[in-house]
Amino acid sequence: MKLHWYEGADNGKRVLPPDELKAKVLGKGENFSDSGSLLVGTKGILFAPNDYAAEFKLLPESDFTGVKRDKPEKGPEGVAKDQDPFMKREWAEAIRAGKPEMASSGFAFAGRLTESMLLGNIAVRFAGKKLAYDAAKMEFTGMPDATKLLKVEYRKGWELPKV
Repeated sequence: MKLHWYEGADNGKRVLPPDELKAKVLGKGENFSDSGSLLVGTKGILFAPNDYAAEFKLLPESDFTGVKRDKPEKGPEGVAKDQDPFMKREWAEAIRAGKPEMASSGFAFAGRLTESMLLGNIAVRFAGKKLAYDAAKMEFTGMPDATKLLKVEYRKGWELPKV
């Protein structure tokens, strides 16, 4: 999968998507905010101009008419999903029960999602350079400086036990 991460700064200025892509998602007089998501797929674009996709656009709009855009109002246990305690309680209950499948965002999926976000944070440090990540080896091909950022070296006496 190819992933283009636009964020951060290159010589002191923001690194934004190319003008052609900006023209597809922004309305007249609109600009990108300091937060949000832009996912471009083979069938369309999902653009959320703010945190947590509180608002979003599916583009081209004509290809997505009839797509359900409402978010669920209630979590599996009848708790409003916008309440942070719901997510924490669900996570803790799944751990206590030894059943990761109880969590709405399963641990296996969430782990891969978190990995991709953390890789994006590393990519910001190498803005303008192409990074190739080998997931099986958990390293950046030919980029030892980027690979060093994947693991933490703990101080003597603070190491984590090997599992």
